[in-house]
Amino acid sequence: MKAVNDVINGKYGTGSSRMKALKKAGYDSSRIQSFVNDELKGKKISEISSSKNNDKIKDIVNKVIKGNYGNGEARKKALKKAGYDYNKVQNEVNIKLLGKKAAERIYKRKMKAAKVTTNKTTKTKKSDSKKLK
Repeated sequence: MKAVNDVINGKYGTGSSRMKALKKAGYDSSRIQSFVNDELKGKKISEISSSKNNDKIKDIVNKVIKGNYGNGEARKKALKKAGYDYNKVQNEVNIKLLGKKAAERIYKRKMKAAKVTTNKTTKTKKSDSKKLK
């Protein structure tokens, strides 16, 4: 679908301006965004950074660094609302600010932490329950 490719290539902008531009062009913006998300799902940001998109990705990264998308949870929500994958964008930000090796260490730590939290049990030891009394 041409509109999906146009959105990916940055023709319609980002965030609420993208939604307005898509509606003005006669598209159902939510549906187009859903198709865009499906198209990009599972792809690394470097896989989407064709020569046409490379400037767009650099622009998003620079905007994140400048604080245009906020910090913490606000950033996650703003990037998601704009149709971006927070983890992929944040990884590119880390690469730009810290270098590739440091960004890889951060990513590995996050993955390890995520694995640990999913493997934890909710049982408490008797000694733990005594400490709580």
